[in-house]
Amino acid sequence: MEIKSVAVVTGASQGIGQAASLRLARDFSAVALVARNKDKLEKTACEVKSTGAEAMVFDVDLANRKPQKPLYLGRWNALAESMPCSTSRGRCRRSICSR
Repeated sequence: MEIKSVAVVTGASQGIGQAASLRLARDFSAVALVARNKDKLEKTACEVKSTGAEAMVFDVDLANRKPQKPLYLGRWNALAESMPCSTSRGRCRRSICSR
């Protein structure tokens, strides 16, 4: 399969992130799934593949500031950030953006 467009989803292993992954798989030729739990990510990847899209699994803890394996995604077309992000003021946010 030729990859023409890529959506990146953080928190893709469950909940809103998993649902966003499955929805975006209908519009993009590939979905990059990012979360900590590899087993749950693999399950989401199987569901994404059943829609006809390619699934790329990245088991990475984005909240961990210590050095970890690099996450290089190359060119991407959309980002669905469903992982809660802490700020210096203790707030959390969720966002969906594209470029």
